[in-house]
Amino acid sequence: MLNFSDFLIYVIPADREYDSDGNYVPNFLIRADDYDGTIFDHDPRAGIGYIYAAEFVIPESLGAARGEFVIADYSRNFETAEEAIRNGPEHLILYINDRPKYEKTKFHGRGISHPLI
Repeated sequence: MLNFSDFLIYVIPADREYDSDGNYVPNFLIRADDYDGTIFDHDPRAGIGYIYAAEFVIPESLGAARGEFVIADYSRNFETAEEAIRNGPEHLILYINDRPKYEKTKFHGRGISHPLI
């Protein structure tokens, strides 16, 4: 079982506050080459992918403790912040408890989206 105290959430300024449809969805631009050429990719160069993300689980390979993730600053819409705070841990919960499902759902480029659980 996981508790709120199992998570450390960093809130950072958004790179953009509105999506292409004009909805208030603060998110940040991250390099994600696995998404190159998908509908999420915002970089036209072949082999390079950049996506806008509302949340990002910091991998242990970058020195993070398990349970650390980042969300964009949603200070003008706490309902949307709740959604981002829910979505990030889904990946962590699956990683800990159901590694095969985690592997199938960690990449959203094949139409997989939240909720995952």
